[in-house]
Amino acid sequence: MSDTPRAGARIALLLGWLAVLAVAGWLLGRGLRVEEDLRRFLPTPRTPAQVLLVDELGEGPGARVLLLALSGATPEALAARSQALRAALAARPEIALASNGDSGGLDAIPQHLRPYRYLLSPTLDTQPLDAAFLRDELQQRVQG
Repeated sequence: MSDTPRAGARIALLLGWLAVLAVAGWLLGRGLRVEEDLRRFLPTPRTPAQVLLVDELGEGPGARVLLLALSGATPEALAARSQALRAALAARPEIALASNGDSGGLDAIPQHLRPYRYLLSPTLDTQPLDAAFLRDELQQRVQG
């Protein structure tokens, strides 16, 4: 008979702790603010060029572009997965444009993005935009 009161006390203690954790979680959840603005991780800009760069990082077209690379399978499987991912992203209302190198020419690029299409290099008249060239240009941007 002495085990039953001890078991009841343990259950009551467990329920009490769960109630305290639930209240603490609720209080933390009310005051928790999650931000995904990467500008908060940068030092305070001091020059006009730095201010422009920080503004463009947060509000410019580059802040809304996501480049993905798929690897680890045959080219055919990667192409199929890539097309499936593009289709899934294009079906989401919060995604303005999901492109996967689809042909369609300049008309496939929205009008408001067209001024930015050659920002990677001013030499596209003389140098083809192939994978090696694009990789080199992006690597230079990362280093810069």
